[in-house]
Amino acid sequence: MTDRTLNDAYLSELRRWMKGHIERRKISLNAVAKGTDTGIATISRLMSDDNATLPSLPTIFALERFFGDKAPIFGGDFEYFSKDEAMPVPEKSAPHFDLHDGLALWKITSGALDSLGIHKGDFMVVDMNSRPTHNDIVLAEIKDWDRPEPYAIFRRYVASPVPMLIAAATKSDFPGQMLIDDRSISIAGTVVGTYKALR
Repeated sequence: MTDRTLNDAYLSELRRWMKGHIERRKISLNAVAKGTDTGIATISRLMSDDNATLPSLPTIFALERFFGDKAPIFGGDFEYFSKDEAMPVPEKSAPHFDLHDGLALWKITSGALDSLGIHKGDFMVVDMNSRPTHNDIVLAEIKDWDRPEPYAIFRRYVASPVPMLIAAATKSDFPGQMLIDDRSISIAGTVVGTYKALR
């Protein structure tokens, strides 16, 4: 699926979601713009079948707050994930690591963080009981409804203006920003240490 096709499919789904809420509440586009503190031009553009511009994440977040409902998820079933980008390392395979309660050892299997000096094959110590703070590296889970287990990935966590996962890759084949919505994307733990693989 091309980027344009994916964008059009998402915008169509977003329009249906907005239209459903607007019709149920019997409100105008002006009321939506006022309630979300968004310009009427932005709301009108989103509702137009001719629009090909994706909304910003703050606009999506404002619409979700106003409607009291989660917006459709960009990318649907996350077609750009074909395999996990992080693999757990069984304790029996890493006897030289002293992992205390709540800590787990994972191996990164992608280049999603290579511009931060974290490369494919490096090991990450993850605190599975820790909540992240701004700019932490996190282990996240991406649910795909066609797959029994979620995909595991490592990304940089950005807390503001809305919670997001950010790739820090030198190549552009990773999704750049993903909104954490706790339905399809959630944080499993925070990275508290890294070990370089012997090359």
